[in-house]
Amino acid sequence: MMTLYAQLEFLCKIYSKGQNEGSNNKVVLEAKASLIINKIKQNFQKHFSGTFKLLQTYVDLTRLKALFPRACSYICNPQRELPPHLKPHIDSYFSELALVNQVHLLALQVSKKIHNLDTHKYLAHQVALLYKALGHFPDCRSLVIAAEMIEENFDSLKSYLGEENSTLHSQQIQW
Repeated sequence: MMTLYAQLEFLCKIYSKGQNEGSNNKVVLEAKASLIINKIKQNFQKHFSGTFKLLQTYVDLTRLKALFPRACSYICNPQRELPPHLKPHIDSYFSELALVNQVHLLALQVSKKIHNLDTHKYLAHQVALLYKALGHFPDCRSLVIAAEMIEENFDSLKSYLGEENSTLHSQQIQW
């Protein structure tokens, strides 16, 4: 259901941006939206009609309306113009999820570099990238602490890694 709502939300976004453009675009978008709405209704009947009497009840209880406000508004009244102020929360969710993924991947790379003695050359750079990525989460205390630890230890790590044939001490690996 979320995939279908996301597809419809995207179509509604395109439609709301191009409402003043040609009527041919409107017809194409309405036809695609109609197909998606039919799939939503079929999916609802197949999987959820025993639990929920109305699609609207399902949408309210699962909070799909907060994630996909344009799509829900369009399903309720396809003929009405979409209000321009409707902004889905899903947009910020995906942005934050991408940042979390970036932190995760950078942490994995740093972890692999630490345990592979041959590849310390770019470790300081990757730690710096990790620090920068952690800065996007000022409200997450554990990530703020990790960023502070990087601040405290970065200069010594960088100078140590700049030396010829340097290997990390167990204390640095643990950090």
